[in-house]
Amino acid sequence: MCGIVGIAGKLEFAQRDAFKDMLRVSTIRGDDATGVLKVRTSDNELSFLKLARHAIDFFDLKDADQAMNPQGAKVVLGHTRSATVGGNKSNNAHPFIIEDDKGENLLGGVHNGTLRGGWRTALTDSAKFEVDSEALLYNITHYGAKEVLPTVEGAWALVWFDKRDQTLNMIRNKERTLFLATTEDDKAILWASEDWMLLVAERRGTFKLKRDKEGNFCHLIVSDHLYRITIDPAAKTGEDVLNLAPLQKIEGKQPYVAPSRMG
Repeated sequence: MCGIVGIAGKLEFAQRDAFKDMLRVSTIRGDDATGVLKVRTSDNELSFLKLARHAIDFFDLKDADQAMNPQGAKVVLGHTRSATVGGNKSNNAHPFIIEDDKGENLLGGVHNGTLRGGWRTALTDSAKFEVDSEALLYNITHYGAKEVLPTVEGAWALVWFDKRDQTLNMIRNKERTLFLATTEDDKAILWASEDWMLLVAERRGTFKLKRDKEGNFCHLIVSDHLYRITIDPAAKTGEDVLNLAPLQKIEGKQPYVAPSRMG
């Protein structure tokens, strides 16, 4: 089991500590390795820092503060790993950056879960990778989530940024959780593997989470549905900073019946 946390939208430096708090508490789900992916606002370039260290030790690094600084970024994505497939070393930590043949970044993402059975047979070029998560993200990059996910069995909550169409993507199946929240001003979203982690971030006071009439501050994203979000931090007042595309249902060979779309 691993932990995923993140924030995206119109971000400010003041939100760094809120993100850091989420990443810190995420270690209850994995303390073997820690990683952060950041998407720069100006050109959508991906930068990352990941090491086979507990988050507390990760925070002590000189480069960690810059890696977690939302200033000039529109996405900051964190992961804490509990090593399962593949040894506990920095190369096997998340995020994974998938490149083209010329070394250009195409996609960066993280995975909570473990693939079962014959994932090496189901996934193309799997022999290149020590970790199932990296092989899965590689195949999603080259063939698409709708084509790849139905071919594998296991557990997943996945979050990735696709530089080619500049979208933030999320999907989970029934075996893993992923919660999504929106700030009151609709300028940012937050997500985490467990709902209470979002409240930890809110305690910093740099933003307020939007609540419905019943007081709910987040929702569990619909299983087997792909959330694709475009982000425009330059949006002016009254314009949409975040645009959630219609959910795409992805049916696979998981041994259960996926729930129908909500809403």
